[in-house]
Amino acid sequence: MTRTPTSRSPFTRTTVVVALASLLSLGASQALAQTTQEVEQQAAQTTQQGAQQVEQAAQQNAPQAAQLSAIVQRAAAPVSAQQASTALSSSGMDGLLQDLLKLPDLHWGSRYIDVLRPSTRISNGGVEASALPSAPVDLNSVTFTGSDGKEVSLEQWQKNTATDGLVVLHRGQLVYERYDHGQTQQARHILWSATKSVAGLLTLDMIQAGQIDPSAPIAHYLPELKGSAWEDATVQQTLDMSTAVDYAEEPLANPGVVQYMFAGNILPSDQSYPGARTVVDFLKSLKKKGEHGQRFTYKSVDTEVIGLLLEKVTGKDFATLVSERLWKPMGAQQDATVLKDRTGVALKGSGMSSSLRDLARVGELVRLEGRFNGKQLLQPGTVAELKKGGDPAVFKAGRGNARDGSSYHDFWWIAQSQDGTLEARGLAGQHIYVDQANELVVAKFSADAKLNPTPGIDQNAFAAIANAVKGR
Repeated sequence: MTRTPTSRSPFTRTTVVVALASLLSLGASQALAQTTQEVEQQAAQTTQQGAQQVEQAAQQNAPQAAQLSAIVQRAAAPVSAQQASTALSSSGMDGLLQDLLKLPDLHWGSRYIDVLRPSTRISNGGVEASALPSAPVDLNSVTFTGSDGKEVSLEQWQKNTATDGLVVLHRGQLVYERYDHGQTQQARHILWSATKSVAGLLTLDMIQAGQIDPSAPIAHYLPELKGSAWEDATVQQTLDMSTAVDYAEEPLANPGVVQYMFAGNILPSDQSYPGARTVVDFLKSLKKKGEHGQRFTYKSVDTEVIGLLLEKVTGKDFATLVSERLWKPMGAQQDATVLKDRTGVALKGSGMSSSLRDLARVGELVRLEGRFNGKQLLQPGTVAELKKGGDPAVFKAGRGNARDGSSYHDFWWIAQSQDGTLEARGLAGQHIYVDQANELVVAKFSADAKLNPTPGIDQNAFAAIANAVKGR
């Protein structure tokens, strides 16, 4: 679906305008969770300037007004935990966003979720975008071994994995760029769990700067989490996801990912929902199960804890930290966003949306050891520490099929190929792939409905890209 400019006439002081205004941070941040009556009451309070801003944003970023109105209303309707668990487990992300929230499709939902749910803007400061010199290479015919053991082309792989966009940087040059399913160079797209790697990079950089002690218990920085699973977990154990928490990143688990989505306000709820409806309340409710540091267990809640720690240490919210430390100095081409809960707490484990080129810039920053856009943006030892990886034995204890030597460290996947790569991954096929040995960065947006797309096939594709460009 393309973003066709809409006519001006439908955008008056209507419920649609007010709902959009709130969603675009022009009004109350909780409009989607409120009743239609409350939204209509806000209409009288909306200024003409606000309505004009909404109209302009809608013309640039939204489908036809009547269609958007229906989508907003459907997406705002409270759902139950049982409905969410069933939809997610039976149909993956399609079940969650398309069947349950009634969005047009997963591709559309990936672009507009930061409009449909409350979000905070991550400013690029209005700076000029850093250069990505163009040096096109035809990669569509590059082939590699697919999941069925047969040769597959890069073009077919993109179709098979519901790719919305693919950007390849080699030696800092833009050698390949392609978009599909309505995605464009300017459009933002949800990063899902690739957001974790941004949070991890900021945290590791502060560790290298001496601002955070990785061996300190979480409760040292966040006394409000005393009595929770993280009271005696160290910062590093939390960063490497070796904490022992009674939580599972599974749709049918309770407490699990569905309860996390309700707490983070990704899924709409009302007062009848019996669980925690804010991130902090949810974290406080989770208890220890086992011993920390023994095995890797993937869980978004670890990143939410680290995100709160970042904000506590700096006194700044997550959006401001990303803006000041990454987006502005690296010359991002446009603002990013991050989803937030009912209290305004950003979702550091799943909530960022950005353009694909800006995601590639983050990868290039890592490839260049923290130096980008003519400046050293990260501490000199940050990327070197990241490359050391976590404990492979702890990682393998949690993932028996893990490749030898691979690990998870500071919310990054480490050494997933023979060249020793670094990778950020997100649900439905989001990637930042950094291959320093071959001077390569790949950024990928996808809307794959499967909850666990096959990362091994993506690794084969990335390796094929590296082989194709390294001789140029």
